[in-house]
Amino acid sequence: MQQSRPYNRARKFISASEGERFAVFDLTGQQRRTEHLRAELDQQQKLLTTGLSREYGRLLNQSNLQVQVDPWQAGQPPEAVSHWLAAFDAATPQQFVGLGLDSLSLFSASELFFGGNPAKLAEQDLAKRTPTETEQRLAQRLFNALLGILCPALGLSLADWQSRWLTSQPDREGLWTEIRITAHDWNLRLYCCWPLELHTEPLPEPAPETDMADRLSDNLSSVKIKLKVELARLELTLADLLELKAGDILRVDLHDISVATAGKNVCLTGQVCEQGDQLALKVVNGVGELL
Repeated sequence: MQQSRPYNRARKFISASEGERFAVFDLTGQQRRTEHLRAELDQQQKLLTTGLSREYGRLLNQSNLQVQVDPWQAGQPPEAVSHWLAAFDAATPQQFVGLGLDSLSLFSASELFFGGNPAKLAEQDLAKRTPTETEQRLAQRLFNALLGILCPALGLSLADWQSRWLTSQPDREGLWTEIRITAHDWNLRLYCCWPLELHTEPLPEPAPETDMADRLSDNLSSVKIKLKVELARLELTLADLLELKAGDILRVDLHDISVATAGKNVCLTGQVCEQGDQLALKVVNGVGELL
């Protein structure tokens, strides 16, 4: 049976925080998918800005509004986004695009649609307010305008797409952007989430990294590991413990064999001895013999 490489055996002794200091290897291809999708979506930024300015201006009866689309980024949108719509192809409902609106933006859009003034909305009242069917349909039309511009540009057909309201923020891996719609006295904020799996073409194969194993080994070999060695253990009664005072001396019997641990993992066992004028640990069983 082929022996596992040293870096495979050593990984269990390295903390997550220590591991973050070293190079990241895209073994699953997720980083490659993320960068490919980011480049694909960012290429449509000008088209999306121009198209949404036209469509939202018509929908909200505003001729002077401006739309700004931020660069796409990985992670999660702000937690204040409380209303979420999902749009997806019926054949793959798990791969959905999300549109998020905070309460102020959702109800401000409703005011604009019906010719009202969003400035009159009181933020303290918005938390108690739930969207009406008309306001839900308006949010859907905002979403449809975005999908109608972006999906064809990415080669996606909307023929079999459906939508539904979500009860919580999407937590799937993907990218998101903030879309700001502004005029002289009001602004709306929309948030769009796009899943990594939603591609029309297979990703290009990465160039083979023939030296990856050596690079991993080199990185891991320089990691510093803190070992904890228990040299002795004392037993005494509670009464004796309570009577201890400064200056008392407790007799310590050193273990013949002690273990060295990294976190909760045993790394090696050793014999307690003296080397010169200090205590030392003579290795009895190393990592390779314990795994």
